[in-house]
Amino acid sequence: MTEKDVHQLIEEQTPELKKLVYEHIREDAERSVTEGAKRRQRRKRLAVRLCSVAAAFVLVAVCLSVVLPIVLNNDSVVRYSDADITYLSAEFTLKEYSQQHGSEILYLDWYEDIHDAIKGCDSSDLNKIVHIQENLIDPQTGRVVAVNVISHNVIIDKFSSYDTGVFETTLSNNIVLSYRSKLNQTMVKFEYGNYKYYIEFKDTSDMDYIRETIESMFKN
Repeated sequence: MTEKDVHQLIEEQTPELKKLVYEHIREDAERSVTEGAKRRQRRKRLAVRLCSVAAAFVLVAVCLSVVLPIVLNNDSVVRYSDADITYLSAEFTLKEYSQQHGSEILYLDWYEDIHDAIKGCDSSDLNKIVHIQENLIDPQTGRVVAVNVISHNVIIDKFSSYDTGVFETTLSNNIVLSYRSKLNQTMVKFEYGNYKYYIEFKDTSDMDYIRETIESMFKN
């Protein structure tokens, strides 16, 4: 039956029945329009919620990208002046300290001759060691070498001379060494692992000798 046939059938009814049928059709049409509007409104609200959720995820991702590196690299730099450090005689060698603490501190294994070691402690907490200095004598040449080790996130003012001025660079054991020679003394600095090394060669500017000496530290 076509729409035209339905319309003809309605028109053949009594006025009262015809009116009732048309009112029923109108109510159905209005209900359909209302339900369609409600469906569109629900879809609109759902779209808004989805956008809000997506924006929240983006915000969380941005925050994590900023916060996580800070949490995972919580090594704030600490600066020490001369007054902030108390120096005491060390009751250990760098070798012993490295072995006792399971760390990868480099050292010169020249302990068959006289050596001298001091530890720099935080003046507010003498149990906190921030600097170790070891003075050794090369058993082969008799040259004096001072090895200073500090944590990578510590700055000590007394080593500011290593961080200023013009330094040349060279490679040793794939590590970049910065060095400067003056009056037959050579200052060398480099970083390895979690430590910074400041080494002073008292009686030489021979870079072949200096590289060989530092390379020997990696073999221990």
